[in-house]
Amino acid sequence: MNKTLIARISLLLLTVLLFAGFGVWTTRQQKQTPGNNQQYYRIVVPVIPDTLSFAGEPVPLDLFYVKESLDRELSVNTYWHSSTLQLIRKSTRWFPVIEKILKQNNIPADFKYLCA
Repeated sequence: MNKTLIARISLLLLTVLLFAGFGVWTTRQQKQTPGNNQQYYRIVVPVIPDTLSFAGEPVPLDLFYVKESLDRELSVNTYWHSSTLQLIRKSTRWFPVIEKILKQNNIPADFKYLCA
C-alpha cells in the first residue's frame, strides 16, 4: 500500500476516534454537572386551589377572570425567580412596619401582600 493512503486512513481513524471520545466525555461531564437534573428544569403549571380566602373573605374562583388572574400571578411569581427573591428579601424589612400600620387601622394583615 501507498504510504500516503495509510497516512490518510490513519488520520481518518484518529479523527473518528477523537470525535467519539469527545462525545463520550461531554456526556459524562453533563451528568456530573450540578443541577443537570430533570427535576430542576421541569416547568409545571402551579395548582390553583379549589377555595381561597383573602382578608377573611372568600375569593370568587368561580368567576373565570378571577381564576385566570390568579393563575397568571402564580405562574409569574413561580418562574420569575429574581423578582420573587428580591420581594422575599424586602419583606423581612418592610412587613413589620406595614403590619404595625395595618393593625393600628384595623385592616387585615393579608393586605401586606398587596404592596409587592
